[in-house]
Amino acid sequence: MTDHSVMSVEDYHLKNQLTRNTLALASCAALTFVLVGSQANARAVPWRVDPNPPNNVTNVLNSISASSPGDVWAVGLLDNSPSNPHVLAKHWNGAAWNVVPAPYMQSWDTSEFRGVSALARNDVWAVGTFTFRAGINQQIINSSVIEHFDGVRWSIIPSPQSNPRTGSEFFLNAVSALSANDVWAVGFGSAGTNAPLLPLYEHWNGKVWTAQLGDGSPFPGDLFSVSATSPNDVWAAGSQGGETYDDTYISHWNGQKWSRVPTPNRNVQTSHNDLGRFAASRQTTRGPSDMVPY
Repeated sequence: MTDHSVMSVEDYHLKNQLTRNTLALASCAALTFVLVGSQANARAVPWRVDPNPPNNVTNVLNSISASSPGDVWAVGLLDNSPSNPHVLAKHWNGAAWNVVPAPYMQSWDTSEFRGVSALARNDVWAVGTFTFRAGINQQIINSSVIEHFDGVRWSIIPSPQSNPRTGSEFFLNAVSALSANDVWAVGFGSAGTNAPLLPLYEHWNGKVWTAQLGDGSPFPGDLFSVSATSPNDVWAAGSQGGETYDDTYISHWNGQKWSRVPTPNRNVQTSHNDLGRFAASRQTTRGPSDMVPY
């Protein structure tokens, strides 16, 4: 693992793991609430547990997205010990959950999906991370993975990758798709060895994924969530990491550039302030101010 002047990638992940796990459960619960019934009659509908495909291994789900009541995707990782954990995708067809195989390279040590966005039955994106070994010392390197479901199968899509020679590393935590040629993924990354950890923004234009590290802010940051309402209105949320405390981090895409938006915080010297999931209305009668970080 490369050594960063602000905080190591390993320490950063450990510090935020509990937050991410809690937020993953919240996301699943929120979508189940929507699918069970409308907001008007949800109080009359009891909660229920829908069984997953039976197995004797560990399944972890980090994110969920639905294009319709009969087309829901949940993604995470499958830990089939003694094999290493790898990407996991599960699909709800309106009656049952089924595992849909997601590919991973044999050179990967581990892999995990952290975010998913479903536009249609034949247009679903999933993002996350994988690890591999490089160099004489077989150093463990972290990098990002992006996959797409075309209605038949999942495929790995080429995207900007970590470079062991320069020490750059990319991690993706969330994805939000507006259309077939307008998809945003966010996370964090570093430009090289001893470089600070900066917010990472990646964009799909229908042909290729491109990456941008940082948004002009001098502070390090890790983005956990992204929500796009239009080509010129995209929001991302997460935390500004430091040696001893966290501050909330929100940024906005106006169609031309990403910029950090100031947010209120408690006493940042004595408390942690993280934003993990972000929702923004796509209704045409409402504006970009209708955003709710939670």
